[in-house]
Amino acid sequence: MNNNLINKIQKETYETSLDYLPKLIKTAALVAKEFQGEEQEDTKDLFNQVVEGINWILDVYNHSDSILYRGGEQGTKEELEEKIQRLSHAISKQNKQEMGNALTEDMIPFLEKYLEEIRIKIK
Repeated sequence: MNNNLINKIQKETYETSLDYLPKLIKTAALVAKEFQGEEQEDTKDLFNQVVEGINWILDVYNHSDSILYRGGEQGTKEELEEKIQRLSHAISKQNKQEMGNALTEDMIPFLEKYLEEIRIKIK
């Protein structure tokens, strides 16, 4: 593939992410709140959608030139892996309180930082 095509695909992916991330963040915050309080009928389905969305964003992140969690002041890739493992561990235990905490304390801040980075790149 030539560089122009790669750049075009990456720009389109960033634009899609720019549209999608605020929705994902909002839904993740809602699910976390429900896990930490009153769970609704659709909370589990929403959580599954959030996890799918996080996986898609992580795939975009892993194939991008993101500086987040690549060392330096934003953190390291190992720190991001720890955040992912914390969520995975909570899921495997089906501990909704821990799942909510992992979303609130780990994944939502990552998604917010990545959204800001994409906004800067798109300008």
